[in-house]
Amino acid sequence: MQMNQDLVSLSSDPVDDGIFQIPADYQSVSLEDLLKGAASAPTPPQFRQ
Repeated sequence: MQMNQDLVSLSSDPVDDGIFQIPADYQSVSLEDLLKGAASAPTPPQFRQ
């Protein structure tokens, strides 16, 4: 697997504290379940807006 990241812009503006809040629908997952899921078909990432 290869991953690339490109920086599009950089700002020193303050970041809203809400960006660092844990999502209301967050669910904890055990390492065992996480590793089981890694062996299944990947799903596309979903980004919060």
